[in-house]
Amino acid sequence: MFSSKNKVQGLSGFNSWITEAIRIGLYFFAVATSILTQIINPYFLNFNIWIPVYSLVIIGLVLHFLVIFNLNLKRNIYFETSLFVLDTLFVSAISYFTFLSYPMFTVLYLINIVLCSFVLGSSISFLLSGISVFFYTFTLLLRISETTFDPITYILNIFVFYFAALFSGYLGDVLSDKTNELAKTNVDLKQLKNLSQFIIKNIGIGLVSFQKEKQVSFANDAAKAILGTDLDTQDNFIKNNVIQNNQSDVQHTRRQEYELEIKGVRKNLEFISTFIPDDQMQANWVLLVQDLTEIKGLQKELQMKEKLAAIGQLAGGIAHEIRNPLASISGSVEMLKETTKDLNPENSKLFSIIIKEIDRLNLLITDFLSFVRPEVKRTDKVSLKDLISDILTLIKNDKKLAENVEFNLELADVTIKCDRSKLQQAILNIITNALQAVQKQSEKKFFCRLTKEGYFVSLEFTDNGPGMSPTVLGRIFEPFYTTKDKGTGLGLAITHRIIEGHEGTIKVFSDEKKGTTFFIRLPIN
Repeated sequence: MFSSKNKVQGLSGFNSWITEAIRIGLYFFAVATSILTQIINPYFLNFNIWIPVYSLVIIGLVLHFLVIFNLNLKRNIYFETSLFVLDTLFVSAISYFTFLSYPMFTVLYLINIVLCSFVLGSSISFLLSGISVFFYTFTLLLRISETTFDPITYILNIFVFYFAALFSGYLGDVLSDKTNELAKTNVDLKQLKNLSQFIIKNIGIGLVSFQKEKQVSFANDAAKAILGTDLDTQDNFIKNNVIQNNQSDVQHTRRQEYELEIKGVRKNLEFISTFIPDDQMQANWVLLVQDLTEIKGLQKELQMKEKLAAIGQLAGGIAHEIRNPLASISGSVEMLKETTKDLNPENSKLFSIIIKEIDRLNLLITDFLSFVRPEVKRTDKVSLKDLISDILTLIKNDKKLAENVEFNLELADVTIKCDRSKLQQAILNIITNALQAVQKQSEKKFFCRLTKEGYFVSLEFTDNGPGMSPTVLGRIFEPFYTTKDKGTGLGLAITHRIIEGHEGTIKVFSDEKKGTTFFIRLPIN
C-alpha cells in the first residue's frame, strides 16, 4: 500500500504549501457553510451545535497554520497521511454535532479524499476513502436514533467516496508522473546549461555574439584573451570586415583569416561567422575566433625544414665535388705564381685575386657543409654563463664591432650538456649580427639574458638596431639569403641547425622601430 512509487509521486507531485492552503480553505469552507446554515436554518443557532462546530473549525485552522510555519517538521508520507486522517476526524466530528442533517458538510469528505489523491496518489486516497466510510458510518450509527436514515443516500455517499478516490487518484498519479518528468527535464536542462556554460567559458576557441545592431552581447574568456580585454578596436574591425563581408550570404557559414596587430603583437586570426535568422533571439551573429599564429609559425618552420632537407640532400654531394677541383686550381695557381719570376705587378695582382677568391669559395663550401651536417655531439658539460662571457670577451677585442656599445647582461649560472664548439658558433653568429645591426644607431645597446625555466634554459639576445621587415623576418634562416653586401647567407641557417641539433628552439621577433630579439630555448640534460 505504501509503495515507494507513491512516496515519490505524492510528495514530489504536489507542493506542500498548496496542500496546506487547500486544507485551510476546506476549514474556511466549513465556516462559510456554517454561517449560511445559520442564516437558512434557525435551529443551527443552538449553542449545542454551533459552539462545537466553530471550536472544531478553529482548532483545525490553528493546527494547519502551525504546520505551515513550523519549517522543522519532517514531511513524509506518514506525516501527510496522518494529517488527512485527522481532517477526516474533524469532518466526522462536525457531522456528529450537526446530526448529519446538512449534506454540505459531507462534501468535506470528498474534498479531503480528492486532495489526498493529488498529494499521495491513488493507493493512499483509496485507503483514506475506507477510513472516511468507517467514520461516516460510525457517526451515522451514533446518531441513528436522532436522524432520518436513508439507505439510498448512505449507499450513494459511499459510492461517491470510492469513485472520487479512484478517479481523482488516477488524475493525481498522472499529475505526479508529469510533475516528476518535468522536474527531471528541468534538472537535465540545468545540467545541460551548466555544461554549455562551462564549455563556452573554458574552450580554447573564442566565441563572440553580436546583436542585430552589431553590438557585442557576449564574449567568452578565450575571445578576450585572443582579441584583448578591450574589444572596441576589434569590435569595429569585425563589424566592418568580417560581418560586412558575410552580409550578402547570411545563409551560410563563412571562414576568413586576417592578420591583426593586438597590443603590439601581430596575430593570425581565423574568424568563422554564422548568422542566426531569428528575430526573437538577442544575438544574430555568432563568431568563432581562433589564434592561428602558432600554427602558422609551425607550418612555416615545417616548410623551411623540408626546404633545408631538400637543399642539403642536393647540395651536399655538389659541395664535395666542387671542393676537390678548387684545391687543384688553388695549388696550380700558386705553383704558376712561384715558377713565373718575371711577372709584372698587374699580373701578380691578378694571381693574388684568384687565390683570394678560391679561398673565399673554399670557406663558403666549408660553411655550407657545416650547415648540411652540423654533427652536434652533446658530450660537454658547459656553463652557459662562462661560455657567453668568453664570447663577449672575444668580441669586445674587435674595436670596430664593439666600440661604444652598451652591454647589459643578466646571466644565471646554468650548466647544460652540449657540443661546446657548435653552441659557441651559434651564439657567436647571433651576437655578431646584433652588434653589426646597431652600428648605425646613435646609441648602441645590446642586452643578453640567461634564465633557468624548469628543465629548460632560455637565452634572450636583444639589440636596438633598425629591425627587420616581415619579409626579411620570414626568410632569415633560409640558406644563402642575406641582406649584407659581403654575407654568405649561411650564418643564421647554421645557427638554426645547431640549435635544432641540441633539441632546442629558436624564435625571432623584430620591430622596424625598436630592434630585434632572438629567443633560444634548450633542454638542460
